[in-house]
Amino acid sequence: MNRIKLHLIQIFSRGVSPSRLDAFRVVMPLAVILLFSRLSWEWSGDIPDCMWDPPGMAHWLLPIPLKLDQISLLKTAFLLSMLSLSAGFLSRASSLVAGLCLFFIVGNSIGAQYADRSANSLILVFFVLSLSPSLGTQFSLDSWIFKRRVRDEADAIWPSRLIQFLFFFTFFSAGFSKIAHSGFAWIQGENIVAKWVWAGEAFRSHVLFEIQPLVHNFMIQQVGLAGFLGAVVLILEIFSLTFFASGRWISLGVGLLGLMQLGIFLVMYISFDLFLPLYLIFLPIEKMLRFLGPRSVRLANET
Repeated sequence: MNRIKLHLIQIFSRGVSPSRLDAFRVVMPLAVILLFSRLSWEWSGDIPDCMWDPPGMAHWLLPIPLKLDQISLLKTAFLLSMLSLSAGFLSRASSLVAGLCLFFIVGNSIGAQYADRSANSLILVFFVLSLSPSLGTQFSLDSWIFKRRVRDEADAIWPSRLIQFLFFFTFFSAGFSKIAHSGFAWIQGENIVAKWVWAGEAFRSHVLFEIQPLVHNFMIQQVGLAGFLGAVVLILEIFSLTFFASGRWISLGVGLLGLMQLGIFLVMYISFDLFLPLYLIFLPIEKMLRFLGPRSVRLANET
């Protein structure tokens, strides 16, 4: 048991610099605001033709549906908290408010077409940030106003690694769900093509580029290729956590999973809007933002 514990500690304490977390804190909210602004604000569903599948406790915590003006107020609070988080003002509190607001926005969206779970991982990331002891110690107003400093490098590293774990676990859980509900029948070419045909009709309004219908119309005629790609997707999802654990192959895993989501976007028109900002945790954005922080709060030894 001690060996397993030590191995887990090692896995969650390597591969990122201590300043990665705050760099992610600066850039991620801006990306979320950009993507969030693309969603429809006319009604509580946010995205036409679909519904958000809320985190399990959303209906338990708030069983009565919110009114449209209340949801609009939540959206405003969400955007303001995102701006505060990016600026690094009361960073942990801002992250908590952002997570709670998005949690209830997601939990009160209503639709009829399908369940999109792409926002759930982002909600968890906000809660991870709110529990991170070192959040706001660099590139932030907190470090300037409240003189916040990093006390322990580990406090700046494990939250970044936990966010990376949540990224890969999202794919693993999707693969596990496929096997649990459909077994290996999920990878049969006819079943996959039927899902592609359905998606082409259900999400036609999500098309952003002219190439998407061309790719879609070609792929729905490739039953054999669909079965092969289905097997590749399932293998990639089931073994996605090995990329996280290895550390050495993490960039390869991120690239392959990104290509997989790009393929889904081209064939099925699903864009994963509020999941995409999680890719930023794998980029060395702290090197681009390093000049923004005072020399006194930079960490000399970055891994």
